Formats: sequence, C-alpha cells, structure tokens
Amino acid sequence: MTPEFDKIFISHPVDMPQVMVHAALADFHAAEIPLQIDAREPQPMAAMEDYIPTAIVLIIAKPFLDAFLKKAGEDAYGKLKQAVIRCYSVARTITVTFFVSAAKKAGRSPFSRTFSVYSKAADGTSIKFLFSTETTDQSLDVATGKMLELIRAGGPPLPSTEHQRMVVLLVYDVPTSTWQPKSMI
Repeated sequence: MTPEFDKIFISHPVDMPQVMVHAALADFHAAEIPLQIDAREPQPMAAMEDYIPTAIVLIIAKPFLDAFLKKAGEDAYGKLKQAVIRCYSVARTITVTFFVSAAKKAGRSPFSRTFSVYSKAADGTSIKFLFSTETTDQSLDVATGKMLELIRAGGPPLPSTEHQRMVVLLVYDVPTSTWQPKSMI
C-alpha cells in the first residue's frame, strides 16, 4: 500500500492481535489524527537488521505535520506526541523473532525491533528514527518531541548528498538530547 502524505501512515503485522492494534492507535483516534492503516502479511526479508521494518512502522511526513498543526492548532502537537509515545509503549510488548543465516549469530540489538518512525528530509533523503531498547519514559518523551521538531524542520543537516539514495538511520543520543546519524554515535 502506498502511503498518502496527508495522514500518518501506520503499518503493522496482519496477525497482530486487534486489542494491541486498538491500544496502539487509541490516542491517534482520540485526538482525531488522520491515519492510513496497513496490515501487512509477514514475509521473509534479507537486509541489514536496522533497515528491516519494525513490527509497527509510522511514517510522518513534514507536509502532514505542518497542515495538521495549522488546522488543529499547536495544542494538537502535544496530543500527537502522546499518541506516538503510547504507540511505542504498546509496541514494546510485542515479541519479534529474527532468523539468521548459520554464518551469523543473532545478537540482541540495542534498537527496538518493534517500533520505528520514517520521514523524509527536505532534500528527499529517507530517514528512519531508531529507538533504543533502553529508552526510559523520560527520554522517550524528550526524544519524541525532538523527533517531531526535526520532521517539522525538514530533517537534520546531513553532511553530503551521497546519502540521497539510501535511508539515513538516526539514533537518539540521551546525553546531548539530539538525534544523530547512527555512525556518529
């Protein structure tokens, strides 16, 4: 399914229990945030782990964010932020299993395999926000706010144009309270 950028696009596994889907999306619905929901079939994927879609994927486009906040008012920002946090909190309870080749050992990732957010930078670069498995409620609140600010600003400044054909992975750095390209952390 192709995302429409006048809504938040949310993708989840088709076999995710409906009670979890409703819990993950409850705050979006309560705040009347427009959603496009896609229940996707599980399928094998071959890619570097951080590029594989997480169980719940949100795509938040800058044009949506600008239009939504203009129409709904700045108080809607707090509701959107809380909806993202609640969705992540539900996603934390999902168990994801990776099967890897015999040549590679499956290790524990420092990043959530159950929740991520995608967006695009002003130059068209795709961005994937990776959330740490060690994220506390306090750092999640700040990280989500900083993420939404970055999306509204058109993404972070990126060092060169060579990245435009790939996805830039951003990781929240708690000590500096900033989202940084993964290789810089």
